[in-house]
Amino acid sequence: MDVGGKQPLLKKPLANDGRLLDGSEPTVLRVLGPARSTYHYYHPEYRASTLYCADRFAGKSNAWLFAYPWVAYCAPYLGGMSQDKCGQCMRMTNNRTGKRIIVRIADMCGHGAIDADQQSAFMPLDSDGQGYLDGQLSVMLELVAC
Repeated sequence: MDVGGKQPLLKKPLANDGRLLDGSEPTVLRVLGPARSTYHYYHPEYRASTLYCADRFAGKSNAWLFAYPWVAYCAPYLGGMSQDKCGQCMRMTNNRTGKRIIVRIADMCGHGAIDADQQSAFMPLDSDGQGYLDGQLSVMLELVAC
């Protein structure tokens, strides 16, 4: 399928273990605090989407785009969602299991939490499946360098 004269991207963001792609611990820029995470499906073809950060992501390499799973940010810690938050990374930790994952802010939402990509962020973070059953996870957020 051709989207706007461009071939669609067929990759998904990578799930990870809360470490940077080289396996090192990320630099924590700021501990944000507790939040609730729900899930959403983000198609990796951002050019065809209505993501809040689509313009900010234009011209980025596929390696950059798909290095980390995508989330919508609407937690209170960084103020309201704005373009300067697009592309920033956070580490989310499942408060129940301790499982961690680094994600990239790609969208905005309106429910005061995090809306994580279901396949590449929420499900790997929900290591015991309870979050899926509950429809949400209790997580701790940290702003990290990526």
